[in-house]
Amino acid sequence: MGADSYDLAVSCPDLVFLCKPYEAETGKWCAREIKFVCPHIIYIPYNMALAGLHDFRKTLMFRQPVHYYAWKSMVWNKEYGRFYDENAFHNTNKLEIGHPKFDVSHKMLSEKEQETIRIIKQRAGGRKVLFWNTSFILGKEHADGGIFLEYGQQFLEYITAGDDFFLLWRPHLLFFQTLKQYGCYAKIMEMINGFSADRLYLDTQISQWPAVFASDLLVSDLSGIIESYLLTNKPIAVTTRGKIEIETHGVF
Repeated sequence: MGADSYDLAVSCPDLVFLCKPYEAETGKWCAREIKFVCPHIIYIPYNMALAGLHDFRKTLMFRQPVHYYAWKSMVWNKEYGRFYDENAFHNTNKLEIGHPKFDVSHKMLSEKEQETIRIIKQRAGGRKVLFWNTSFILGKEHADGGIFLEYGQQFLEYITAGDDFFLLWRPHLLFFQTLKQYGCYAKIMEMINGFSADRLYLDTQISQWPAVFASDLLVSDLSGIIESYLLTNKPIAVTTRGKIEIETHGVF
């Protein structure tokens, strides 16, 4: 049953779980409306990245309506709990039990996800699989956003010119839509279509987990996928404008 056909007032559940604060502000699934039917809203934080708590990040992570109306908000460690105490509307609703994202394992993947991993590994042919995650923020809107307009084309050419890596490119779901706004969609698509299947795998699936488990390292703009990738204990390079910061976890 889809969300559109689900009648909350008829089902009247004991608990409602919300995980995207910016999608919970308006409509029938906003926290304000849900509160009339079910007072027990549990908020699962969407983003676990704590680096650089600028004002906009504080608002996103601690000061949305869902934070105010939630009966409980999940807190996954003491550091996040401290930030929650300092920035949230109130801290009496903390639920310090961890975060569901950390419960994902390879064995829990669907058959389709497992097959995707096999395809990626087969195409890589024994080469290291570089997971490239590009944001829909391409570099001009925020200094700490994506870097594609600055380095994207050069990075794509460099990686695919050599034979050290197999590139697993997983752009944000809004990435190509944003490319059109900058007038460089056709050029980038021409480049992509010029690569053979044994050089590049373009991942446009909803699930991030095949890319996480199939890859050997991550190069990513600031994104929620970084904290998920930390579970793998594999190398991570975080890209920001004008620099690339390397965080090494494990041996590569």
